[in-house]
Formats: sequence, structure tokens, C-alpha cells
Amino acid sequence: MCTRPIAYKGQARVQQDIDLLKAAVAQTRAEEAFLPAIAPADVEFWNKNQFYASDEDYLMAIADAMHVEYRAIVDAGLLLQIDDPRLVTYYAMNPSASVQECRAWAEVRVEALNHALRDLPRERIRFHTCYSINMGPRVHDMELKDIVDVILKVRGGRIGDEEAVGPLLTA
Repeated sequence: MCTRPIAYKGQARVQQDIDLLKAAVAQTRAEEAFLPAIAPADVEFWNKNQFYASDEDYLMAIADAMHVEYRAIVDAGLLLQIDDPRLVTYYAMNPSASVQECRAWAEVRVEALNHALRDLPRERIRFHTCYSINMGPRVHDMELKDIVDVILKVRGGRIGDEEAVGPLLTA
């Protein structure tokens, strides 16, 4: 539960991840590496708001906090991969919601993500969403045609969804 103002406090942990990844990459011939970070929408899902006046205020506070982590990754010379499983699974997890309602929900989350990505170079950002795993037959998933335009609004240089889009697209 969120019961007070949000502030990012994971600087030491993200720096440890950065250092470990850079040390591993230094032992290879890799030309670049990415470090994944979760999208604000997923943080929102796992931590319910009991402090902010609205869900949008809460989401933007999360985005502001996540900006610190995103900047640390990019400033370390790594690619930042945003992992956002909620963006497309929201539809399957909320069967009473229409496609339009889910699109409206997703638009707000992409807006918050783009706020979190502000001032970061697009070419250093990858975006990944997926339909998750172990959710049974894919008969209740939102179709790509119903969400792809929203996904393409993400302020990233590369966008991918292994089930629907395939390899990362360079935007």
C-alpha cells in the first residue's frame, strides 16, 4: 500500500545491477547490453494507492520515481529495456472491460511511462510487452490491431512483443 509520498530509494541496488552487468559484458565481445526495468503500470498494480488524490496522480508519482532508475541505467551506458506486461494483459485480467476501456486505461499508462522516460535518448530505450506466461489458451487476449497504435506511442527507439510483433522494431 502507498500511504505516503513516493520517493525512489533503489539507487544502491540498481547500481549493483549495473556494475554486475557491465562486469559480465566486459568478459564478452558484446557491443551493447540492456538492463530491464519495470514500467510504472506494474508498480501501480502491485502497490495500491491510499495516499494520492487520484489514480493518475499516483501513477505520475511512480513515474517520477522510476525516472531515477531509468536515468541511472542510461547514464551507465546501457540500453534501458522497459518491461510492461500489464499493458496488454489488462484486457484479459478485466473481462468485463471493453476494448475501448482497456485502450483508454493503456493510454494513461503509456503517458505516465513517457513521463518517466522524459529527457532520455530514445535510441537507448527498448520497450517490451507480452501476454505473460501460463495464462492458458490465447482466446481472450487483446488483439494486436486493437492496441498496437497505443504501444507505438511509447517513447522508445525499439519496441517488441515476442508473441505478436516478433523481433524488436526500430522506431
